[in-house]
Amino acid sequence: MKERISAIQLKANVVRHAVAGKRVLVVDDSIISGLTLRHIAQLLRIKAGAKEVHAATAAPPLRSQCPYGVKMPPESHMIFNHLDLKTATVALELDSFFHLDVEEFEKAVGMSVCTRCFVRP
Repeated sequence: MKERISAIQLKANVVRHAVAGKRVLVVDDSIISGLTLRHIAQLLRIKAGAKEVHAATAAPPLRSQCPYGVKMPPESHMIFNHLDLKTATVALELDSFFHLDVEEFEKAVGMSVCTRCFVRP
């Protein structure tokens, strides 16, 4: 976990004058454990002085291992397997969190794709 936070810190550099006192929306492709998102929310609030931090993901929350072998953490690490949206939003230190549901995701992609990782086993 310490290595993961170090990697996040190397990538996430906040431009204070662009964020201070503002409402910020963080957009990510997906959410698994929430560790990265929570750390970024903390950086935006504490280091940069963001007034509010909201987040959105382009995919529904991941809930299951990929049946085709894509490397993923265990299901026990997937935040939405343990918390509902409201509780996860608080745990992630966000003002709000939005994500597409499976049907919206399929419509946005515009073709049939495997969505088994988005549903509980």
